[in-house]
Amino acid sequence: MVARSGACDRCLPYAVDGAGRDKPVPYACVRRRPVGATLVVARSILVVARSCGPHVLRTSTGGDKPRPYEPAPQNRVGATLGRVVLAVCLLGGGLPAAGECASADSARIAVAGGSITEIIYSLGAEDRIVAVDSTSNFPAAAREFPSVGYVRALSAEGLLSLDPTLVLGEDDMGPPETVAMVERAGVAMVRVREVHTAQGIIDKVQCVGSVLGLDDQAAALIAAELDPAADVLLKLRETVTRKPRVAFLLQFRDGAPIGAGRGTSAQGLLDMVVAQNVLADFEGWKPVSMEAMSRAAPDFVVITERGVRGAGGAEKVLSHPALALVLGNAGREAEDRLVVMDGMALLGFGPRTLDSALVLAERFHGVSGELRATAHE
Repeated sequence: MVARSGACDRCLPYAVDGAGRDKPVPYACVRRRPVGATLVVARSILVVARSCGPHVLRTSTGGDKPRPYEPAPQNRVGATLGRVVLAVCLLGGGLPAAGECASADSARIAVAGGSITEIIYSLGAEDRIVAVDSTSNFPAAAREFPSVGYVRALSAEGLLSLDPTLVLGEDDMGPPETVAMVERAGVAMVRVREVHTAQGIIDKVQCVGSVLGLDDQAAALIAAELDPAADVLLKLRETVTRKPRVAFLLQFRDGAPIGAGRGTSAQGLLDMVVAQNVLADFEGWKPVSMEAMSRAAPDFVVITERGVRGAGGAEKVLSHPALALVLGNAGREAEDRLVVMDGMALLGFGPRTLDSALVLAERFHGVSGELRATAHE
């Protein structure tokens, strides 16, 4: 599925790379509004305030639950407003804002998001997991758990049948109706904020550690592995004088490469490794024509392993007209300029993304092995 671009960079759907997925953007856009606009919304909400009950939805078990708005069938205006307010209840109050990382009952965790699963394993708490979503494919042992569906298309019935005490997910887990149903059943739900930077990864690990009551383990992981890698990338930013030109491709669709524009997780990754995204003239994930690729003139092309498999192998990728045009005419061998890596390791923005960033930095900037060795000393 290819993302559509739009005015709101928090509402872009994302492309799926099979083994993983592109990582940005929750299912709804919740932006700060001017005070005047907020008052208008507030007046509208007051008209049907009972749709949310006397309190907004809490995330701890036993909390107050909102009552759904049930307008009279003939009242179309009321029905429309009711749906709007129900959405406000679900998105604004039903699920805690991403980044609220208070400790929760984590005896039985259903995980919605591959990066969260990866972090739980890194913290040594995998024995608390009872289910995962379909993007949770690392480590391999995680694939043995029951699946509750795709992170943005979770199954309420599947979740509730496993009797979790906590649903811990990435900030785009959904859909809203599943969130509402699980909340009404009294199950705590916590979503973890995602920011496409090295510090964003560190903050995500800290948040998961806090929710699980494993702050010390999270701090140890950060100090031993994440901070050193982030420091190396920061020093790289201070020393690089020329940013290599890079095109990031997710896969091929109907014969066309799907490239990462601005506002994508791939953009955040390329920023981390001090590289220029040559496809940043468009937003989101879009097909890239041969002419557009020629104009972009990348020094390197990064593509997911899933994308290469779907295309029929590296040779097929290199022979594609759009890539042969830009990789076949360079002094460096075309194979050296094509970088193939695991999609979730690149775009998941869990701990592995920092390692992937170091690998890319070595490849792009010609520092053989020194970066990762320094980061893991």
